[in-house]
Amino acid sequence: MAVLFELVSKTDHGLEQMQEIFGRHVVKTGVDSLAACAVDAATDAGLYVTEILRVYKKYRQCILLVFSNHCLFSTALDRACQKFVNCNAVTNASPKYVMFVVNYAICFRCFMMVLVLFHFAIF
Repeated sequence: MAVLFELVSKTDHGLEQMQEIFGRHVVKTGVDSLAACAVDAATDAGLYVTEILRVYKKYRQCILLVFSNHCLFSTALDRACQKFVNCNAVTNASPKYVMFVVNYAICFRCFMMVLVLFHFAIF
């Protein structure tokens, strides 16, 4: 994929198109991941947060290694995470779920969880 990135970066508007494809892929992965654990996550906020962090870390690592930490892909990741964190099978089931997760994270002093949630969540 790094080779593809290098080739596409030399074309006009290639990176913008690749950014859109990357963003759509991250949203789909995040939504699918949270849908797969929706039943268990309804009673376990830790599982919900862990899945969000797993998807975020996976694609953040990809941006660092494959896309040379290019700002277009960092922006795409942030937007994609905002979409799937705010609209997924878990949050659609209960609008108050975000506050439940924040309270969970604060109680267990999981500052990374709190930062990720506040960064992506729209209250």
